[in-house]
Amino acid sequence: MTVRPDAKLRRGGRLWVVLCIKPAIIGPRDGGHERQLSGGIAMPISILRTSDGKLDQANQLDFDDLAGRLAANPSKVMLHLHGGLVKEAAGLDTAHRLGGAAPAGFGLGPDWEQIYVVWRTGALETLKANWQDLFNNDRIYHVVLKKLIGFVGSKLELPGVTGRSAFAAVNLTPAEIEARLRTPTSQDPFADVDVQIERDTPSGRGPAVAPQSDAALVQEFSLSLQIDPDFMGAADNVSAALTFDPLKGRSIASRGNANTGRDDFDRLDERIKRELTDAVPTQPGGRDLFTAVEVAKFLIKHAAAIVLRIIRRFRARRDHGFYPTIVEELVREMYGDVVGAAIWGMMKKDAADHFVANGCGAALIKAFEAGRPSLLCVSGHSAGSIWAAALIRAIAPMANPPDVRLAFLAPALRMDEFADVLQLGTPFIKAFRMFTMNDELERKDAVLGPGTSAIYPCSLLYVISGVLEDDRAEAFPDAPIVGMQRFLGSDPAWLTDPRQIASARAVHHFLTSPNHGVVYATTQGKPGLSSLATSHGAFDDDQMTLASVVTFFG
Repeated sequence: MTVRPDAKLRRGGRLWVVLCIKPAIIGPRDGGHERQLSGGIAMPISILRTSDGKLDQANQLDFDDLAGRLAANPSKVMLHLHGGLVKEAAGLDTAHRLGGAAPAGFGLGPDWEQIYVVWRTGALETLKANWQDLFNNDRIYHVVLKKLIGFVGSKLELPGVTGRSAFAAVNLTPAEIEARLRTPTSQDPFADVDVQIERDTPSGRGPAVAPQSDAALVQEFSLSLQIDPDFMGAADNVSAALTFDPLKGRSIASRGNANTGRDDFDRLDERIKRELTDAVPTQPGGRDLFTAVEVAKFLIKHAAAIVLRIIRRFRARRDHGFYPTIVEELVREMYGDVVGAAIWGMMKKDAADHFVANGCGAALIKAFEAGRPSLLCVSGHSAGSIWAAALIRAIAPMANPPDVRLAFLAPALRMDEFADVLQLGTPFIKAFRMFTMNDELERKDAVLGPGTSAIYPCSLLYVISGVLEDDRAEAFPDAPIVGMQRFLGSDPAWLTDPRQIASARAVHHFLTSPNHGVVYATTQGKPGLSSLATSHGAFDDDQMTLASVVTFFG
């Protein structure tokens, strides 16, 4: 039976007196403060929704109640941070599930105060829709992608076989390239190229590149595009779109489809679009001078820059394999806006904004100062690790910081940023454990979902490392990400920047120290050391992983 709450206890807390044996959840399911009841004992759960780092006003009373409980009775606190690219509804569903009973949830006991932050949302669905549209419908993208595959394949030599290219080894004819790209697949459509070129090199760290100057590479690739009828047809379409006269209802250009060209033009990165539109003559009668040749020149310039970056990554052993590297550099140069490069930067800023004045994270720190938790356990999934890193930075100046046990689930945090955090947090981070995929699984976890490996065959962490990160306003391809096994070896010989080398060594030293460690999925081992997650998004719902996190928290 249930008893209606006393009016004096209505404010925010919604305290229910329940006589029951079976677990029950009472209260609204749209966030805020709940009481999960097990055997008649209340276990507080606080779900805090934020926007631009600030707590939603609808959750303010719930936060005030949380702070009051911490001040009155400091207890063990579990703070979970979901990935930063999911929709709000998914974040709320995850919070409700994890706050519930095992095995689907953490199943924490009545002595735990549970906090779930639901923050920036929705970008992953946008990325998936945009990227699929780009791959399936954009003529420029498709033509340049095919040319890059054939050209780069002809420049990668097989180990120990002088003059023998990957192109020749697997018969990458134009027809074969087209067929592979148009066949839905659950694996990298050009995986056999990697088998050939990486036989004698560490995975993703080869192969030899045919000796040729940058100028010669640019000239050769540029010419191959100039004489390609598909490429020039795509340039005709863009030219028709840019010279379209709305008063006459037609384009001044003699060839091309203005509607198709407008769609292709709109998908291009903003800086390329500005470059093209700024070049269109504005004087009377001058628009007819902006021909497909001019459009092609602009596009070829960017395509040539892509070729150079791909070849340089292979030379420097910073590639992600044959096909992923080509896709990453094409997307980064010409379509960064489509796959969310700007959104990724905004999301990282959003994590930091939680800890400025009036931010939700800053308010949490004040609550921890007023009522120091006996133990603070933090769980961060994917980009939630970036939020967790900002939290550790904010905890460091506390006069008496709580003991922290930190768990990362497939973290998207960059290694140099983690190294900076460890300098501050090592004194109070008493234990650390990371659950993430081994590199073989990481390279097979298509970010857009099953059957989409022809678009891009690897995980979200590979996209972040290969496309989304920059360093000091410069592109940072193959950015070392904490959750990627390829970056966690003891010798960062693949790095050249002394700062990055020092960061990699600091993280490796931390991970191999007592009380810290990494669990690579899939592993079914001792309690606290198991995970059966086989995709990036599975770590916060894999029951084995959740049980291991709870065991680790103690």
